[in-house]
Amino acid sequence: IKEYKTEKLYHIFKKLEFKSLIQKLGLDEIAFQNKKNVRAGEQRSIFDSIYDNDSDIDDSNGTDNGNDNGNDNGNGNAAGNAIDNAVGNATEATTSSSADAITDATTGNARNAADANYKSDEFSTEIFKNILHINSINDLLTLKERIFSCSEIALFPIMEGTRKKGELTGKLVALAVSWKEKNEDNDRHENGGRHENSDRLENSSGNKNSYLSSAYIRITDDTYEEHFIEEFKGIFENETIKKWGHNIKNFLIYLICKGINMQGLGFDSMIAAYILNPSRETYKVSELAAEYLNKEITDVEDILGRGRNKVSYKDIEYTDLAVAAVNYSQAIFKLKDILEKKIRENEQEVLYYEIELPLIEVLASMEYHGFRVNEDELKIFSIELDGRIEELKKEIYGLAGEEFNINSTKQLGAILFDKLGLPVIKKTKTGYSTDAEVLEQLAPMHKIVSNILEYRQLMKLKSTYIDGLISVINKKTGKIHSSFNQTVVVTGRISSTEPNLQNIPIKLEMGRKIRKVFVPSSEDYILVDADYSQIELRVLAHISGDENFINAFRNNEDIHTSTAAKVFGITVNEVTPMMRSKAKAINFGIIYGIGEFSLAKDLGVSRKQAKMYIDGYLDKYPGIRKYMKDIVEDGKTRGYVSTLFNRRRYLPELNSKNFNIRSFGQRVAMNAPVQGTAADIIKIAMVKVYNNLKKRKMKSILFHTSSCPS
Repeated sequence: IKEYKTEKLYHIFKKLEFKSLIQKLGLDEIAFQNKKNVRAGEQRSIFDSIYDNDSDIDDSNGTDNGNDNGNDNGNGNAAGNAIDNAVGNATEATTSSSADAITDATTGNARNAADANYKSDEFSTEIFKNILHINSINDLLTLKERIFSCSEIALFPIMEGTRKKGELTGKLVALAVSWKEKNEDNDRHENGGRHENSDRLENSSGNKNSYLSSAYIRITDDTYEEHFIEEFKGIFENETIKKWGHNIKNFLIYLICKGINMQGLGFDSMIAAYILNPSRETYKVSELAAEYLNKEITDVEDILGRGRNKVSYKDIEYTDLAVAAVNYSQAIFKLKDILEKKIRENEQEVLYYEIELPLIEVLASMEYHGFRVNEDELKIFSIELDGRIEELKKEIYGLAGEEFNINSTKQLGAILFDKLGLPVIKKTKTGYSTDAEVLEQLAPMHKIVSNILEYRQLMKLKSTYIDGLISVINKKTGKIHSSFNQTVVVTGRISSTEPNLQNIPIKLEMGRKIRKVFVPSSEDYILVDADYSQIELRVLAHISGDENFINAFRNNEDIHTSTAAKVFGITVNEVTPMMRSKAKAINFGIIYGIGEFSLAKDLGVSRKQAKMYIDGYLDKYPGIRKYMKDIVEDGKTRGYVSTLFNRRRYLPELNSKNFNIRSFGQRVAMNAPVQGTAADIIKIAMVKVYNNLKKRKMKSILFHTSSCPS
């Protein structure tokens, strides 16, 4: 193909009516406008124009041509690096000897040219010219052979669609793959190849005899997706090929849906970044690349847009999406060594490699299997709630003497304070406050208030936990497939969304009824609920080393009754239910660094009385008092506090001059090691149980909630 000047190619393509291809490759401009980057008098091949470093990607670099080329001649499939396919199909539409000559030339050098590798220290749109664009079955087979010879690959899937409305997974649009290849042949530049221009990539062992390659696999339709799954199943299930990703859990779920259980998960940059700094607002690849690699790369979300401005992947320029995706996979590959080094420096290897990383597979399995609910029971319950809500509305209107919008703060305030004359507890910028705290104080004064409180609770119950659950039931599985998040809660706890299965209410009788709609997957299964008994208090006993607290657990005493006896100076047999309730509030309040003001509010006592309770508690448990003092000082000195498994919580607030900010930091310093260690222990248990179930090939399914629905 190097025998043909770009101007000749322009005339041939024009004759074939490849208008879109001409424009996308910039042949018209190269041939007739004599661009500055075209050196005078030089004969340039089509691949010179595509791959030259001075080319403007928006004007002269190849892009996907599946739609445009198809419109132009009905047979074309691709452009850019897959130009051999485009020109090859063109021969079916013409008997031109020139076109035949192009086809013959293409079969050799085009593939070599498309094999160009991305320079490992570049992050820019220039990457497009060096991507292996995988558009055919033959491309997949060739790529598979190359990856099978590798030990590590970085993956960045692009998924379209969300997990909302009960969907298990989105649709795979494309997959960017980056891998490190050994430079076994220093003469790869022969036959049009460009490997000699690729920078060496130094790995963790100091071996520079390798370079970074990248491919962009575009999933054009369901048939091609089937071929992709068939060809790459062996790669995904090969444990010796380590897979690196970013928030790779979602891709694991996609693969499970396709009958593939990924093996060899070796690194997740999002989880690693979370371990290093759990207080980050986001963990986007683009932000991590800017911070750790000092490279600016385009955020995939910026290409798609957000909210109402969000567009479909099919409407995005192929070039832009390919560049962004491969930039991401390249960044993931480069981030791995850097983040791993920092994890080692922080002595967080156990936390990352034995707890958080294995947990990804556990959570993916949980999301895939989901939790079955009895939809019929939910619908019946919804009708019951509607009936009770209507009854409450009539009672409220009767007590108010008129109908009004109960959901309107302004109208409700006018009824309670202006018409009924109830005392004003609190005001906001817009008028009377009618929040839950205010209503609870007013409840003993008028029956309408207690009715309003119940009305609000039932409305919340119906919208969030009845109608909300019904809306996310997967119609195919009859289950709710909640999303479990590892990087949301700074203490290390797992959170869940869509829906939040960890927050199913239990205080109201109707709330407890909701839990009964969660049922086994089939008649062959039963629900088994296993929970740690007062795990955070046990962790506090261990961390503080307080003998009195430890002995209470060792002797299998009721910790709240034991605490009440010590605080109130009485025997265990003399402790009343009210005393135990207060001791319970103190026990858990201490974990969260509660102060006298908050405790007084919780117990309904004076601040003086609350202070006496706290002082009495700490006098009886001196080890806890010492722990609270020492952990705050330690946090000030080191800048962070940590769990028993070295999960860190950075606390610059401890050195703030602002009293409120500093007080907040002190409370967090006391709480984070306790709550975080408890979270770590639960995660370890989840990983061990999951691995044992899998090892024994049991049908049992692990599921995690803060309190198992049963």
